[in-house]
Amino acid sequence: MNQKSLCMCISRINLFSLAPPLIKEREEEVELCRKRKIPYFVVPIDIFGNKGTVPKIEICSQIPAGLGFLPRPVESLAGYDVLCRGYFSTREGTLDLIPKMGGVNVIGIDEMNLTENWPNFVFPEFTKRKVGTVRVSDLAKYIPNYSLDGKIFVKEKVKGQLGHGGVIDLKQALQIPQIGVPYTGGFFASEGEVEYAEVSPDSEVILSEPVNFKGDEKKNLEYRCWIANNQFVAASRYAYPQDQNIPSEVSDITHDFVKAHIGRLPPYYVADFGITSDRGVVLVELNDFMCAGNTSKEIFGKILDAYLAA
Repeated sequence: MNQKSLCMCISRINLFSLAPPLIKEREEEVELCRKRKIPYFVVPIDIFGNKGTVPKIEICSQIPAGLGFLPRPVESLAGYDVLCRGYFSTREGTLDLIPKMGGVNVIGIDEMNLTENWPNFVFPEFTKRKVGTVRVSDLAKYIPNYSLDGKIFVKEKVKGQLGHGGVIDLKQALQIPQIGVPYTGGFFASEGEVEYAEVSPDSEVILSEPVNFKGDEKKNLEYRCWIANNQFVAASRYAYPQDQNIPSEVSDITHDFVKAHIGRLPPYYVADFGITSDRGVVLVELNDFMCAGNTSKEIFGKILDAYLAA
């Protein structure tokens, strides 16, 4: 039986307050592995390097927090089942590297593509609305099928560095092939500023009927739920990983969702659920396990428990 380990993609430089939150989360995850004596391997990346690549790939066995580290190269990953955590821009390069080093990916690119194509695989009783993926070149044909009261939700199917999407009017949606997907609050944007994520005619976007979320001082009542080894193991308020006070109706529907989709989805993924004013609890979207953020030490500890028990 292979030994279980984790592979982390972590920035070569920690920029402290300027660093993306994912960098700090990965460092906390590495620390948990160290404390539990779980083997881990790090693919150091340059967050300012060439997009879409894993520059200067190295495998190393330690990473202290702070301004970088000195790698201890590992010659081979033979004998290891590797569960990867990383960034979207380096996802394919990292997953391709593991078997080349002799290791076995617990979740490969094919399994992650299932999560990426979630509108085609999830049962409609959990979405409770029309949702699907269409090519940008076909938007004009399909927009009327997903609009509600002159509005529609549009999001990049494959997340770029900044792009997310949101609820827009039909006129904006029809302009996407020319100007891109509009969104607010990007990493480099001022609050409320609208930016546009360029899309090619052959790329796909997710279309959905808009829903009305209930909310409070933390905005929408949305919850991030972590599935590991086909089990619902942890959850938190979306964007507030320390707030793990989850309503029972969200926990109940997440358990039902996981059970209903065993075999249809990979054993590790992230499901976001929201409480609406008119449809109850709905599945907002799925995210692949490797690149999803908003963890805490407690949440990742539960993920590790499920991984080691597999």
